[in-house]
Amino acid sequence: MKEEPKRHSASQPTRRAGLVNGVGLAAAMNVSRTYVQAMKKEGYKFTHGNLTTVESGLEWKAAHPDFVIRSVYQKKRKAKTALAHAA
Repeated sequence: MKEEPKRHSASQPTRRAGLVNGVGLAAAMNVSRTYVQAMKKEGYKFTHGNLTTVESGLEWKAAHPDFVIRSVYQKKRKAKTALAHAA
């Protein structure tokens, strides 16, 4: 008797799921959507318009081991504070 392969829900794509959007990428990488948005601000490019592969996201994450969300948003806050003090 053959065993049927396990099926995954759409909200939890596998690493071989093909193209995913930002929400799917976050779910597959086990990170928040904010993390994926910060990745994009830091230079990550979706490979197919608004879709990308999970492998590409994992490669980017491996290439940037010190990346944290806080660093992306602190840069923005420091720039606003500097402008406010200059005026």
